Amino acid sequence: MQRERRLWDLLGRRVELKTDFKASNTGNVFLEYKSHGHPSGIVTTHATWWVWEFVDGTLVIMTTQKLRSLGQRAWKEGRQASGGMATIEIPDTNS
Repeated sequence: MQRERRLWDLLGRRVELKTDFKASNTGNVFLEYKSHGHPSGIVTTHATWWVWEFVDGTLVIMTTQKLRSLGQRAWKEGRQASGGMATIEIPDTNS
């Protein structure tokens, strides 16, 4: 919760913080859009910002609007995983 509070101070209170334990190794993150047959995650969030934290301490921060666009592209490209997840490539953090 302390990390979320620091992010709130930087970005405002509309922040969705997710931890991904495999992204540092795979180069991908999972984006939830459905749970138990119902819309969830990126589809229902009211957050303005979406933040992923990786186990090495890296943070990837983007607007929810941009992430929705990436999720839609992943869906169209057939990058769905089971259980209502889409596989998104980690954006290049050097650009």
